[in-house]
Amino acid sequence: MVTLFRSGIKSSIKSGRVNGGKYKPNGFKEGQDKMMVIDDEEAKVVNLIFNLYKSGKGSRAIANILNNDGIKTRSSKSFGKEKMNKSTGKLGEEIPWSDTTVVIF
Repeated sequence: MVTLFRSGIKSSIKSGRVNGGKYKPNGFKEGQDKMMVIDDEEAKVVNLIFNLYKSGKGSRAIANILNNDGIKTRSSKSFGKEKMNKSTGKLGEEIPWSDTTVVIF
């Protein structure tokens, strides 16, 4: 059963379809017929991250640049004033970029 489930996910990804869940790959959003389409606003951030990395910056330095420039994380935009974590009480808008949210592959 798990194999069938994973097979379905892989098939959806290969065909450009969005799977369930709140988050899509950075730079994309859900379009018509559940197909992924480029999110122009987020694509600018993805390009900035890529260019900073290409210029020799590491993930922590990139996160600091994004925070200093006031660029919101996806969690910040998605959750806003909602609590992200009941135990810490952090609101979505309080989630900054970090070296773990700037993932370089």
